[in-house]
Amino acid sequence: MNIPFLLHRIFNREYEPSFSWDDYYAAGKQSDKLCPRQWEIIDLIELGSTILDVGCGDGLLLEFLCNYSYPRDILGIEKSIEACNIGRRRGLRIAPIDIEKWDAPSIPEQRNKWDYIIISEVLEHLKDPIAILQKLAKHTDHIIITVPNAGFWIERLRLFFGRFPQQSSDHIRFWTFKDFSVFLEAAGFKKNITTLKVIWKHKWLVKLWPNLFGSNIVCELKMEEA
Repeated sequence: MNIPFLLHRIFNREYEPSFSWDDYYAAGKQSDKLCPRQWEIIDLIELGSTILDVGCGDGLLLEFLCNYSYPRDILGIEKSIEACNIGRRRGLRIAPIDIEKWDAPSIPEQRNKWDYIIISEVLEHLKDPIAILQKLAKHTDHIIITVPNAGFWIERLRLFFGRFPQQSSDHIRFWTFKDFSVFLEAAGFKKNITTLKVIWKHKWLVKLWPNLFGSNIVCELKMEEA
């Protein structure tokens, strides 16, 4: 375990009063390697599917999905113009669309239904995540969601030492693993849950105490056939 990094996460006093995703991507801060939650997403998707990635960033996950899942059709939507430009330079299809202003007919080629819609590390940024999920559900057979777990042990230590859990300054929604199941029930998706778990690199600790040792929540919803 990286002790200096851990101490920085718990005790740092940095505060970011404003945040711009365009500035973030322009500065080249993004990784070129998939993190565990993104590999979990790939494992949930059947080969040869149609995929829409909502809030896809610079398209890193899209690129890996193209290589591992062999999709029939794949598209990302992203509100950051800088991220869209980076993804397009990689040869990916990314439309500059803000999910909070999105409607299906505005997507290129007018596809109205997708086998999978991914919304990874996005819901925590939205004013009305329930409305967004209900809108997405009309256009897919499966929704795959990931969000940070606010009950992760590092965030609890920050609270213990008098600091709020450290997440991006534009996070406006927070869930623990237990909270997220309550949230899904309130949104009307209780019967649609096929996968709901937490992940972290130390799997034995996650198995021992999921809500404490899971860094991210991973969920799959399967829409009922009409």
